[in-house]
Amino acid sequence: MSRLVFIILLLICYINRSYSQEYIFRDDQLKLGLYYNDIILSGEGSKITKGFSYSFSIAYIRDMPLSKDGKWSMGIGIGYSYQEHYTNIKISKDDNNVTLTQMIYDGYNNNKFSNGYIELPIEFRWRTISADNYDDYYRIHLGFNLGYLLSQSSTFESSNKLRLTYYDSNLFPDIRYGIYLTLGKGIWNLDFHYGINNIFNKDIKDQKNRSYNMFKVGWIVYII
Repeated sequence: MSRLVFIILLLICYINRSYSQEYIFRDDQLKLGLYYNDIILSGEGSKITKGFSYSFSIAYIRDMPLSKDGKWSMGIGIGYSYQEHYTNIKISKDDNNVTLTQMIYDGYNNNKFSNGYIELPIEFRWRTISADNYDDYYRIHLGFNLGYLLSQSSTFESSNKLRLTYYDSNLFPDIRYGIYLTLGKGIWNLDFHYGINNIFNKDIKDQKNRSYNMFKVGWIVYII
């Protein structure tokens, strides 16, 4: 894995240097995203997302052209994302064990978990850029996202105001990865993201031995 990352970084440096002396359109960007989150279950089970689960993200992407006309490029960057999920999955902690239980009743006031990740996006880009139009053009970005966990919490509040909150309880994996697709024109850009690995740590026990994958869809705004 480390060898693959090293090879990718060398390739990126080579591409960036190869075009640094020529006139090439660069689309370096600061992007902001707001998403609706859902959780995809594998195996038996009903829908678990309750209410409006959301996430937001911010990232800076360095654009490195792959073609002299600027239509094809590669982007690499760094960013931050925060997710908040409202579900009927109750997270319980007993000694060193964490258990997931799907609640079939609505007798609770609040049940959510949240996390924050530093992210490293890598994407391949296509756009309809030209010498006459370099402001309002169509774009398609296909990317891979690698995230490192910074913060995590879980909160459950029953109907009689009993509150259970866990912080930094090893709920989520330290490394998260996913794929995404961005389609749009100008400031109107849709983004679809699918988390490849399980939302929860592999040591967390689920009553039905299911896996949980995040899917989110949202709107991205490019600032620069």
